[in-house]
Amino acid sequence: MVRDNDAISQGAAGFGGTCAGMSGHRGNVSADPMFVGAPNYHLQAGSPCIDAGFNAPDLPARDIDGDARIIGPTVDMGVDEALTG
Repeated sequence: MVRDNDAISQGAAGFGGTCAGMSGHRGNVSADPMFVGAPNYHLQAGSPCIDAGFNAPDLPARDIDGDARIIGPTVDMGVDEALTG
C-alpha cells in the first residue's frame, strides 16, 4: 500500500503506473516539498510535508539530525523533522 508519500516530478505525474491516481489518497501528496536547496534537504516552513506523515508505532525517537522525531501533532514526511511549521 502506498501511504503518506510526496511524489513529484517536473513535467510529469508524480504518481504513475500502478500508483497512478494515488495523490490525495491515504495521505499521499504530489507537491513541491519545499526543501531548503541541494544539498540541504531540510524542509522549509510551510512545506506540505510538515505534519503530513503517519505516526506509526515503531518510529524512531530521533530524526536524522538527532532531534525529536515528532514535533507537532504528526510526524513530517521524510527523515527529518522541521523545527518550524
